[in-house]
Amino acid sequence: MKSTLFATLALAAAVAGVGCDKTPGKARRGAVRERLPRVAVVNPTMRPLVRRLEVAATVEAMKSVDLSARIPGVVHVLADDMTIDREVTEGEVLLVLDVPEVIAERGTKSALAELARKQEKLSEAALEVAKREVEESQSDKKRFEADVAFAKVRHETARQLVRDRAQNPQVEQEALRLLESSQAAEASNRVKILTRKAKITAAEAELELSRQKIRAAEAEVKKVDELIALATIKAPFSGVITRRWVDRGAIIKDSGTTLFTVQQISRVRVLIDIPQRDVPLLNTRDYKPNDNGKGDPVTIRFPALAAVYGKGGEIETHVTRSSRSLDPITRTMRAEIELENAQGYLRPGMYGSASLLIENLGSVMTLPATCLVRQGEGLVKVYRVTSPDRHGDEIRGVLELVPVYLGIDDSNQVQLLPGPNGEKFKGDELIVERATGVMRAEETVLAIRATTKD
Repeated sequence: MKSTLFATLALAAAVAGVGCDKTPGKARRGAVRERLPRVAVVNPTMRPLVRRLEVAATVEAMKSVDLSARIPGVVHVLADDMTIDREVTEGEVLLVLDVPEVIAERGTKSALAELARKQEKLSEAALEVAKREVEESQSDKKRFEADVAFAKVRHETARQLVRDRAQNPQVEQEALRLLESSQAAEASNRVKILTRKAKITAAEAELELSRQKIRAAEAEVKKVDELIALATIKAPFSGVITRRWVDRGAIIKDSGTTLFTVQQISRVRVLIDIPQRDVPLLNTRDYKPNDNGKGDPVTIRFPALAAVYGKGGEIETHVTRSSRSLDPITRTMRAEIELENAQGYLRPGMYGSASLLIENLGSVMTLPATCLVRQGEGLVKVYRVTSPDRHGDEIRGVLELVPVYLGIDDSNQVQLLPGPNGEKFKGDELIVERATGVMRAEETVLAIRATTKD
């Protein structure tokens, strides 16, 4: 019994010894390799890189206006079909208000204007009379001057005859009285001339005043005519009525009350907002156009119109214009894209999205965005596997955290720029595809080639 037990123990010991001697080294090496962290690595790659900006897009009418009468009144003329979805042409009458008070006021203003015109004719006649009186006085002036000259000669003659005792002194006195009378008549005529000239001045002033009254009265009539014209609402441009706010017989008390909303939708504009960082890169048709004379390419998507435009409702076009100014609250710049809309599929207020081609680079060195490790503002690094020791598909190496300098990105790939000293990636570097917080620099890892999709 004891001999059997000893034999069994000896056999077990022999079997154990054989097992330990079979592959002790490989088990240890395998165990060490399995314990190393495995990381997927990629190489920097040269590829074309474009950056597109995805923003919301809103359709707006090319022209839109709220029409009001700007004068109180009663809706008098309004056709039943003058309602929403009614296409109108420029200058077409949409509505007419009844404004009897204003029409009556026009009658009063017109009467005042006519009275002013009659006053002008009277003033013209008075001026003509004053001029004729002055001409009459001017002609009398020569006669009075001649009478004075004759009276002076007669007086001198009579005085000399009296001195020579050839005439009675009474004759000299009569000649003197005649001279004085002639001189007084001449002086009176001079005063009359001045008076009549003053009448001319007054008549001219009266005529100018009457003409000013005419201008003022006609301006008042014109003002009333314009008020009456405001009672007739016309389409300012060809478009469609999108809102009708009143009915026939309605009393419009507030002159600013909206009566119709008219929009031009045969051509629309799509509004997008460009973030501040991308504003310097934007090119438009009207400002900084590209070499082809157009703005930056843009794809507008309206999923609701997929059945009309196909491809998910996509429209390929270009940016037309921008505001060149940023909103101080959102820090974005408004840009517009004009689109033909003859069929009317695009409706003001529609909401969609726009994919705007901001940058289009040639072949540049890139890395997946998942490789990046951001450390503080503006500091970006990647994990690189150094001192590689290849064992088939596996590469044993040490992690190193190195800084990178980035250009543009397309959300998946980022552009690698040269460093401050001109250092560049060559393309054979092993960069960890997905950096995690558990990785540490100088840690030994097993690198495995990642299977990436372009």
